[in-house]
Amino acid sequence: MALFRERDALVATLQKLAMVVLAVLAPVLAVALAAFLVSLPFTGLKGLWESDIPATPMLLLSGAGAILLANAVIGDGREDRSPNAWLRRAALLLVACVLPLAFFAALSMGQRIGQYGWTPERIWGAIAVAIALAYGAAAWWAVFKGRQDFDDPLRPLQTKLAIGLCGLALFLALPILDFGAISAKSQLARLESGKIRAEEFDWAAMGFDFGPAGRHALERIATSGPPAQRQLASTALNSKERYRVEAAARNVEQQANIETRVRLMSPDIEMTPTVRQRLAEFGGCKEETPCPVLRVDADRLLVVWQGADKSTVASLVELKRDPADIDYGAKARDLTPKIDDLQKAKIEIRTIERKQAFIDGKPAGDPFE
Repeated sequence: MALFRERDALVATLQKLAMVVLAVLAPVLAVALAAFLVSLPFTGLKGLWESDIPATPMLLLSGAGAILLANAVIGDGREDRSPNAWLRRAALLLVACVLPLAFFAALSMGQRIGQYGWTPERIWGAIAVAIALAYGAAAWWAVFKGRQDFDDPLRPLQTKLAIGLCGLALFLALPILDFGAISAKSQLARLESGKIRAEEFDWAAMGFDFGPAGRHALERIATSGPPAQRQLASTALNSKERYRVEAAARNVEQQANIETRVRLMSPDIEMTPTVRQRLAEFGGCKEETPCPVLRVDADRLLVVWQGADKSTVASLVELKRDPADIDYGAKARDLTPKIDDLQKAKIEIRTIERKQAFIDGKPAGDPFE
């Protein structure tokens, strides 16, 4: 800072150069934003919502860019304002675009909250949208009051908004509002009302993102909730990694429709909770290609499935082992034959005799006959 103070003229020159460069970009962004807003009545908002780019952040960033470039043109006072009439018109167009952009961002955020409830990220997003609406309304008021000289009434309004923004930041930094508690209450309301199923609920967020309020809610569900919810709540409470909670939720969802993803080849197989859980944990079966399941013995099942190249693979599912100790990938065996339609293939288990070398009663090497 001392070096900059000694070279304050150089710093002022660099600042002025940066403002000139940003001011030159103002017409480009102004035309792009105006074209975007004019096209919306004809294209509709559906394409905006279905875009791969999140709509709300994109609209808010566009509004922030419009404010930044407009201020680069109008400067800190009338003497700093760009003398170029086209740049001033571009700045006018930019500030006029802020309010529509903020309005559409509010629509996008409201739709997201209505579909998925509150989360800390969405609360911050709603605050950002409110700030953008305030800046947009101030810009429209300045344009109404000053017309071409909109910058004169806009500057004091922006100063007041900046002071208010600092006050809002100070208020949000106080331990008065608990975004985690608000989010946990919102998500639990969706779960209890049936808007979302237990297997689709974000248990990981409750355990890792919503703070003490989320964990207290999980403890309550783990002790007094429905069976499926108790299992998932307990997993979220006891897990130290998010992926374990997400895997447990997927497992519960797969258990709910496991009949559509397997084909029972042995008539004595009963879909008990243990069998459903083990088959769901296996995860190699899909609704479009159900896996044949055969009984090996009282404690084991054989699941046959197909790879992408039509190769056939079998995995042994052990019913009485601890799921944490089972590595399904290690028990997979390539059966070599490539079957066009596994659903029509005849599958059976046979007992065969093999010849193999034994040393001191222990097998050595692979079977040779």
